[in-house]
Amino acid sequence: MAEKAELTEQDISILKQALAIAVIAVEHAPPRFRPESQYDMHALLGRLVESDDELILSLEKAREIVGAVEG
Repeated sequence: MAEKAELTEQDISILKQALAIAVIAVEHAPPRFRPESQYDMHALLGRLVESDDELILSLEKAREIVGAVEG
């Protein structure tokens, strides 16, 4: 197994974006497809962002991305 490296700022930025997209995508899914972990994903995203404003912006951007894919 490869040695584990510390997460870079870029890594964390990618994780925040991926989590935001996942949170929004799960919200759009029919209830039967929503994983129990959806609340955990949202909570983790909340811990990764530095402010409520960043959380709001992340989720707004994710809504645009998910909307473009669905559109």
